[in-house]
Amino acid sequence: MILLLGVFKPEIQPLIDEMQILETGELLNRSFCRGVIGENEIVVTSGFIGKIDTTMICQKFIDHFSPDKIILISGAGAIAPDLKIGDIIVGTSFVEHDKKLPVDQTKINSNLEAAVIFKKIKKDIPNVKFGTIISGDSLISDVNLKESLYNKYGALCVDMDSAAVAMTSDVNKINFYVIKVILDLCDENASEDYNNNFERCCLTGAELFIDILKNSKL
Repeated sequence: MILLLGVFKPEIQPLIDEMQILETGELLNRSFCRGVIGENEIVVTSGFIGKIDTTMICQKFIDHFSPDKIILISGAGAIAPDLKIGDIIVGTSFVEHDKKLPVDQTKINSNLEAAVIFKKIKKDIPNVKFGTIISGDSLISDVNLKESLYNKYGALCVDMDSAAVAMTSDVNKINFYVIKVILDLCDENASEDYNNNFERCCLTGAELFIDILKNSKL
């Protein structure tokens, strides 16, 4: 079974619309749908903001459904200077940028190279970019901070959830994958850009992934 997560419901609604639904319900007041797309059994849920919320939801669904893969599909802010709104990012490594420790944190890596999903993404999604995603519990809306984070981590983008999904999946020994759509550029217009671009771009990740699910057994 694949656990598919979206921060907000519109990000995963295309998956719900496409699946043959077998079960609906709630866990921790978050609704879920379990069903089938192609040869893949999936359970889909959303409704979490920040690393603590994400960890709590992710672990609860792991305990209840015992998935063998976890996939996060949602939006992010661009850290790398060459990114633009609507770009697709696939995370290869993950780190919390706001966790202050006396030693450097170890990045958590996604096991992409051996995965069917990796091969399908490279083949089917033009101009997709692969790289580090950093996570923290605040919106980045300052170009100086953006530049500082890029110089420190070499990250492509930033969000509030990927590192939490990565860590929770890793300690449970579950393969995980993260697909992000760039919604803002982490500058003074970040909040406005995110809101303006969400409706236009939020379906992109799910719609791309539907094709993978319909045509491949993951």
